[in-house]
Amino acid sequence: MQNWLQINITHSPPRIEVASWILRPARFASKFSYGNWRGNYYENIKEAIPEKLWIGANAYYHQNLVTNPGLARFWDEYRHIYSEPFRSYVEDILRSGEPVR
Repeated sequence: MQNWLQINITHSPPRIEVASWILRPARFASKFSYGNWRGNYYENIKEAIPEKLWIGANAYYHQNLVTNPGLARFWDEYRHIYSEPFRSYVEDILRSGEPVR
């Protein structure tokens, strides 16, 4: 039995870029990751989660965003599925490119 990656490598068109097929499984993970971050973001605005939980979770997602090109690429392709003010929050982080302090 072949796993997902083996099947996609075997059945992908010969001219497909390596980065393209690597990003396919990452799209689901990225959507899941941004969804969690978005949920934490809005819970923090409503003061519905402990501040320390928000600080740690936000630092995790922020650091991943500025150090992982796959997450930035996912954002470029799927930013339209996220609403304000979360969208602007993420885009400000991307523009700054600054790691967590």
